[in-house]
Amino acid sequence: IRGPLARVEVNPQKATVAPRGRVQFTGTAYDANGVVLPDVTFRWSMTDAKAGSISRDGLLRAGADVGEFLQAVKVQATQRPRR
Repeated sequence: IRGPLARVEVNPQKATVAPRGRVQFTGTAYDANGVVLPDVTFRWSMTDAKAGSISRDGLLRAGADVGEFLQAVKVQATQRPRR
C-alpha cells in the first residue's frame, strides 16, 4: 500500500555544466515508508534565468554566463489522486 507523497529526491543534486551545455534532471517521489510513488508528476522551473532554462521533462540548458548558481533549479511534485 502506497501512502501520500512525503519526499522527493532530485538527481543530480549538483551539476557542473559548461556554458550552453545540457544536463538531465530527474525526480523520484517517496511516501513516508520509503516506497517509490509512480503516480507523481514533476513541474520543473528555474529560480535564476541567468543559470539557463529547463524543459517540462527536466532537461536543463545552461545559460552563457559562467558562475555558480545555487538552488537554480526548482521542482514541484504533485501526486495524482487515487480512484
